[in-house]
Amino acid sequence: MKKAVLFGLMIALVQLAWAQLGGSRTYSFLNLTPSARVAALGGSAIPVVDDDVSQVMLNPGALNPEMHNKLSLSTALYYADINFGYMGYAHHVDKWNTTLAGGVQYISYGTFDRINVQGFGQGQFKAAEYALYLSASRTYERIRYGATLKFITSNMEQYSSTGVALDLGATYVDSTGRFMVGAVVRNLGTQLTTYTPDNREPLPLNISVGIARQLEHLPVRFVAVFHNLQQFDIRYDDPNVEEEQDFLGIDSLNASTESNYTFDKIARHAIISAEFLLGKNLRFRVGYNHMRRQELKLSTRAGLTGFSLGFGLRISKFHLDYSMALYHMAGSSHQFTLATNLGDFIPGLR
Repeated sequence: MKKAVLFGLMIALVQLAWAQLGGSRTYSFLNLTPSARVAALGGSAIPVVDDDVSQVMLNPGALNPEMHNKLSLSTALYYADINFGYMGYAHHVDKWNTTLAGGVQYISYGTFDRINVQGFGQGQFKAAEYALYLSASRTYERIRYGATLKFITSNMEQYSSTGVALDLGATYVDSTGRFMVGAVVRNLGTQLTTYTPDNREPLPLNISVGIARQLEHLPVRFVAVFHNLQQFDIRYDDPNVEEEQDFLGIDSLNASTESNYTFDKIARHAIISAEFLLGKNLRFRVGYNHMRRQELKLSTRAGLTGFSLGFGLRISKFHLDYSMALYHMAGSSHQFTLATNLGDFIPGLR
């Protein structure tokens, strides 16, 4: 009975949060990549279960005892001097058979000049958004399931808003540890206070599933993630723009055939990536995000928009990750993540 009630509540929340993607949701910073590793893998890696605590921001079902005492710090150099990042820590409690995690995700839009309608300066203001989160997960046989509760605050000059969101996720890892499946419903929630009276906006709901497969005789793991499954057609069609076919042979806005048009709608949900596991100290990563490419490439030149790459390097007791994500021909986003186990420095935490 309890399971039926919970399932019904989830369906109701999904229906309440249903919305068109572009420009119609608040707190969109919640969908930014929490770490350089995730950014290098195309923006999502929800089925991967290992000791990377930043994975919790994508799927609380990835939270596991291997993350015990792990601390992760991440920062990204974005466009127009925008900076976003993440900090997270995990701790496993043996007597509860539960792994806990907490931290903060943020974005700073920088400092702006305040100009009145006459064109005179009136000082400066800043804009930023934060999400404080607490996660917990447990294991049932080979399934890891968890939840994340987030408290969100947003400040844009004289306008501010607060909200609350819930993530529910699960992962399955087979007996070999090389095959993983993950599923998550992210950002179920609501605004508690709004920027302006009587103007409540939906949160960026995202239902995703993913599969990861590590080859038996080669040091490589392939990952496929399908995101925003709550809405089939996530294209933005601009009738004033005509585009050439991309490297997949898909005309992004004016498909020549109905089959190409349908395939493009399906492909926009997909993120495909690979992680090359070269021993314990070195990783190389590459990813492709089809939706990002189709929405942000130039009509005259696509370049490598939608692709991303990066590496991970272990130096002594620290893990350093770097990524470069090509969002547009105008430039790329660079992200850095530093992770360590606090138990290596504080013996009492082991």
